[in-house]
Amino acid sequence: RLNVFHLSSHFGDDLMFRYDLEDYEPDPLTYEQVDFTIYGYESNLRYYGGFGIVFRSNAERKVFSLHGGVDGSEIINDAETIRFIYGAHLNLDAQTDYKIGIKPGLGFALGKKEQKPVKLILEFYTGPAPYGAFEFNTVTVLGLGLYYDAF
Repeated sequence: RLNVFHLSSHFGDDLMFRYDLEDYEPDPLTYEQVDFTIYGYESNLRYYGGFGIVFRSNAERKVFSLHGGVDGSEIINDAETIRFIYGAHLNLDAQTDYKIGIKPGLGFALGKKEQKPVKLILEFYTGPAPYGAFEFNTVTVLGLGLYYDAF
């Protein structure tokens, strides 16, 4: 998979508009990146790995990142409409001196696989604060995610 994306952190924009501020600093967290990812499949298991390269930034930024992970599912009812799902994602960025960000999760997918089921996933993340003004800070988050793919 080839993924090209633009990231810009507009931390503080609301403050500027609210108080009608006219002086501002350019946003140092604006950049474009391309990610390359290769996937492999084995039974109900998918694993992947890849790398990213920042190709344009308006500030000094280290350009390389690595990512990888695994996810899978197990059918738990005869109608095949409920699956136990699990996975973990790892991310390492040169920008944060390759501190590991890890995000494991587990939950349930409700509906047949080919019908793009609703997923309810308990997720945990610990590592550098992703994609923002505080990326050098370590954060730990536990959350419940509800996912639905409309298309």
